[in-house]
Amino acid sequence: MVRHFKIIRAKWLLVAIATMFLVVACTPFSVKLECNYPSVDSPAAKSEPLTIEIYVDGTPSMRGYVATSGKSRYSQTLELLDSIFTLAGSLRSESQIKYYRLGTTSVEMTRNDYRKAQETEFYGGSNPKFPELPVSQIETAITPIDEEDKLTVIITDLYQKDTDITKVNQAIKEHYLNPAQKDQGLAVGMLAVRSEFQGEIFTENNDKDQVNYDTAGKPLDQYHPFYVILIGYYSDINYYLEQIESQGGDLNDSSQLLIFSPHHPVGEISTLKKISAELPTDRDIERPFSINNGKVMPDTKNQPIDLLKLHQNEEEEIKIPYDVPLTPLAYSLPIAPDALKTNIKVQHFDSSTKSFQEPPNVDQLATAMTIDNWKVTNNDKLSFNLNLQPTELQPPGVYFLEIEAIAGDLQEPDWWQEWNATSEDISDGSKTYNLLKFLQQLKALKMESMTDKENKPVIGHFCYAIQRN
Repeated sequence: MVRHFKIIRAKWLLVAIATMFLVVACTPFSVKLECNYPSVDSPAAKSEPLTIEIYVDGTPSMRGYVATSGKSRYSQTLELLDSIFTLAGSLRSESQIKYYRLGTTSVEMTRNDYRKAQETEFYGGSNPKFPELPVSQIETAITPIDEEDKLTVIITDLYQKDTDITKVNQAIKEHYLNPAQKDQGLAVGMLAVRSEFQGEIFTENNDKDQVNYDTAGKPLDQYHPFYVILIGYYSDINYYLEQIESQGGDLNDSSQLLIFSPHHPVGEISTLKKISAELPTDRDIERPFSINNGKVMPDTKNQPIDLLKLHQNEEEEIKIPYDVPLTPLAYSLPIAPDALKTNIKVQHFDSSTKSFQEPPNVDQLATAMTIDNWKVTNNDKLSFNLNLQPTELQPPGVYFLEIEAIAGDLQEPDWWQEWNATSEDISDGSKTYNLLKFLQQLKALKMESMTDKENKPVIGHFCYAIQRN
């Protein structure tokens, strides 16, 4: 009897041990999945003393801005800049201001002389203190930052000697926007303003070709443009453009603000932190709380990873639309959605190594999971479709998909064309000759520095754990 009991107990023990091993063998392996997207570091503000150098174009082409009845938007802008640079403080421990009258070279002047720029005598011909300057060479004001930090501010109509606006950007490239200096936090900013004007507009051949233009009775979009160019450190330019925008009042109407810098075009990488994408109801796909195919149970806690479960019977293409927040840097050019590039990384859970590995059929899988239909809305929302091809998603199992969205180009705002004059409409005083060329060159300098191999402009990083039954 005792022997029989021992045999029964031994059998139960064997069953228990076998059951334990069976349970262990059937328990899915847990793997931590991490959606490691790059961080974006905005250029840090500097604290060293700053010298602000203000250059006012003193050539005759600028006289019409102050020859109008009443205070023009040009004169108001000069006052606004004086107030901001003098009273609004700065990010620096201290700052000093220097003033210059710009022609083919620059002559230093006092703040009182700067205030004279609101009068016609400043632009030559009536006051010996301000001799007439035939033409401006803007590039002469663009010099490198040496031992002391500085911010260069140039107020001009972009009317350049021999209309050679490329010389201006050559100086900018040499000293500021180039790949070798992309990590120094340098940038170029612009304030574009339309102003009342009454006088001569100089065209292609310097003083040989002049057109009289009077904005009296014209709407704002027919006013004559001028530009404030800021060259220096990104943090200083961004700070002062914020001050201009916040204090500009009516001057903000029909005005434009821009910054060209080699930094990322976004302040934060877009991810799937908040998933609002709805799955198609007519397809055999679901968004489970967790994924578990009996072999692996990915741990995605606190990770911006979308979980998708694709059932065995589904064979047709599945499109899933997504909307994610987009956080562009202030005053940067908008992302061009048609030029977005993708970098896709696919991994499949390998039972033998108990880890996610790149599968041997990775080229086939690249067509099984794609993204398209990129759209940017109001410069603050990025939309796209995730496309799944169930028949190509083989073998069955659990996949980890990471997709980088990389900016291949930036949009050119409509006003670039609208404000630009060509040889055919050069007498149109509401436009600026060679403006489009100038801005496109600046954009090209930005893109050259922003898109090198070591500095991919990633704007989105989207991660998926997909179970294919």
